[in-house]
Amino acid sequence: MNKTELFEATGRYVTQSALKPGTGSEAEYMVVGKYGCIEPIDGIFDVYLCNMADMDAGLPPQLLTYRLKALSGVTKRGGVHKLDGEAWFRVSDLSEIKTLAHCLHIKRRPLVSEAQIAAGTAALWRNRNGC
Repeated sequence: MNKTELFEATGRYVTQSALKPGTGSEAEYMVVGKYGCIEPIDGIFDVYLCNMADMDAGLPPQLLTYRLKALSGVTKRGGVHKLDGEAWFRVSDLSEIKTLAHCLHIKRRPLVSEAQIAAGTAALWRNRNGC
């Protein structure tokens, strides 16, 4: 899955900077956050909870337990596989991307309302015309 396809699969909810190339031979993109990542594999998404800054150290047990409790409402395929300092599970689609992004600390795209766009455009035109 390339960067554009993954961005569209997340519903344009995450930022482009959260999409990083994978380390595998096929070099597919994945969504990376502070406490984990989401990797697409053959139409199914693997969600990893791990310490992205220091993979050897892992996550503290209390933080891992807290994150798994926060993700209890997410529909998982095959259950949660828990190891020392990390855990992973599979989801079939990214319909619950808001919950996943919040728990994994993935950067989300700022939502701009139509009123904010109109106000910004009006300010630009006002400054351009010197009024």
